[in-house]
Amino acid sequence: MKNTTKFIFISLLIFIAIYFLENINHRFWLNDFKVYYFAAKALIQGDQVYGISFGLGTGYYKYSPFTLLFFTPFSLLSYPVASSIHFFIIACAIIGLLILLSKLFVKYWKFEEVRRIHLLLIAILVSAMPHFFRDLHLGNLNAILIFIMCIALWLLLEERTIPAGILLSLAFLCKPYFLLLLLPLIFHRKLKVLLVMAISTIIFTFIPSFFLGFSKNIFLVKSWVIAMYQHNDYLYSNHTVSALIKNYFWQSCPNIISFYILILFVIMYIIYFFFTKGKERKIQNTTTPSNQSFIIQYFLTIAIIPSLLITDTEHFMYVTPFIGLLIFVLNSYRNYFYISLFILLIILYSDLTPSYWGLLGISNLLIISSVLYLFSGNQLWMKIFGKKRRAIQ
Repeated sequence: MKNTTKFIFISLLIFIAIYFLENINHRFWLNDFKVYYFAAKALIQGDQVYGISFGLGTGYYKYSPFTLLFFTPFSLLSYPVASSIHFFIIACAIIGLLILLSKLFVKYWKFEEVRRIHLLLIAILVSAMPHFFRDLHLGNLNAILIFIMCIALWLLLEERTIPAGILLSLAFLCKPYFLLLLLPLIFHRKLKVLLVMAISTIIFTFIPSFFLGFSKNIFLVKSWVIAMYQHNDYLYSNHTVSALIKNYFWQSCPNIISFYILILFVIMYIIYFFFTKGKERKIQNTTTPSNQSFIIQYFLTIAIIPSLLITDTEHFMYVTPFIGLLIFVLNSYRNYFYISLFILLIILYSDLTPSYWGLLGISNLLIISSVLYLFSGNQLWMKIFGKKRRAIQ
C-alpha cells in the first residue's frame, strides 16, 4: 500500500518522543514487563514462578510456562536495556497492526486506496492512543498479541492454514480468553486451522519439558491454571457488562451473572451468524459466508473480551480493528453528523471520565454495536451514508 512510509515515520517519532518523555519524567517503569523479566530469571534459576509478586502487589506471572521461554533471552540483559527493547517491540507491533488492518479494509471492502493513507492510519492511532500508551507504559503484551492475531487472520484468508494455526496457538497459550475465537473458526468451518491449533498447543505446552524436565513442567502448568483461576480475585473492572448492570440497574445482582452473560454472548453470536448468513444468501445466492462476515466475527470475539471478562483498561484496544473500519467508512462516505457522533464516541472511549461511570465499557459496546449494525450482511452502511463521495486524496 502506498504512502505507509509516512505513517511509519510519523508514528515512530511519536513513540520515540513517548520513550524519552517517560524516561525524563522517571516513569519508564514497564511494570508488567518487569513481571515477565523477573519471572524468566526465576525460571532459569529454578526459583518459584507462580504465586509470588514480581514488583507491584498485583505483579503475578499468569501466563503459560511456554510463553515465559520467549522472555528468557531478555533476562540475560540488564533491565533498562531489556525494557527498552520490549518498548519498541510493542511500538512496532502497533505500527504493523494498523498497516495490516488498512490492507484488510482495502482488499476485502474495496475501499478506494488513497494517496494520503497515512492520515487515516494516524486517525486510528490517535483514536486508540490512550490504550496503546498504557500498554507501552506497562510493557504488556496486548498490542503484540492483537498484531499476531491480525497476521493469523490474514494468513487464514490466504488459506495458509499451518502458520495461522501456530500463531493462534501462541496467542491462546498466552491469554486463554482468546478461545472465544473458536466461535467464528468453528461456525465458518475453519477445521484445518483448528486441528493445527490443537496440535500446536499440545506441542508448545510440553516443549518446556526439554529444558525443565517433564515433572517440573507439569507442576508449572498446574500452577499456571491455578494462577489464571485466581486472577479475578485481585482485579475489578467497572467496565464489564456485569459491572454496568450492577452500577445502573441491579446493584445486588450476584457475581455469577458474569457467567450467564458469557453464555448469552455465545447464544447471540450464533443468532448473529445465521442472521448474516441468511442475508448473504439472499444477496449473493450462495451458502458460503463471505470473507467480510468472517473478518467481522473474528474481530468481534476479540473486541468483546474486556466487556465480558475482568481485565485492565488497556485491553480495550482490542476494539481497534472496528475503530479503523468505522474511520475508513466515514472517510469514504462523508457525513459530518455521523463523524461528529464518532468523535464523541472516541472521547468516551479515551477513558477520560471517572472510572466508576463505566463509560469506557459503554463506548466499547457502542463501537461494536455500530459495526455489527452497519455490516450485517446487507451493506447497510452504503444505504445509510448514501451516495459515495470522494475520499481523502
